Amino acid sequence: MNTPVRRIVDLKETVNGDLVIVAGDLSDTGSDYPLATEQLFRTILNTKVGESLLFPYMGFNADTYEGKNNTEKLGYQIARAVKETLVDHSPFYANEITTDAYPLTKNSIAIRIVVHTVGERLTMTMVYDTSTNMIKSMVV
Repeated sequence: MNTPVRRIVDLKETVNGDLVIVAGDLSDTGSDYPLATEQLFRTILNTKVGESLLFPYMGFNADTYEGKNNTEKLGYQIARAVKETLVDHSPFYANEITTDAYPLTKNSIAIRIVVHTVGERLTMTMVYDTSTNMIKSMVV
């Protein structure tokens, strides 16, 4: 299924994870597929394996990297783990996702995620903080 960004539809969220309500109705991402993809990735990467009752196998064990200082090797390990996690838990194939990482500060690593499906390319950058074990932001 090589449709642009896989036509993922979800309830629209703010960057803080709150649901968006427009004119009294829940808003969805039906007309904003890049946002839907970004929300899916953010959900997967902010969920620990075993945390979701409906999908206990889904998630990213970021705590493996908690408290570690930035090195090129750590960035490579995180980028590789992010790609493997997204391929396992999203509708994208390994040849459609590219990840790379680079240090920002002593405790934060930027991870660039590029999704390239037929006819479309979507680039996101997330910032993982090893001191708080959280994804601070993600930008489409």
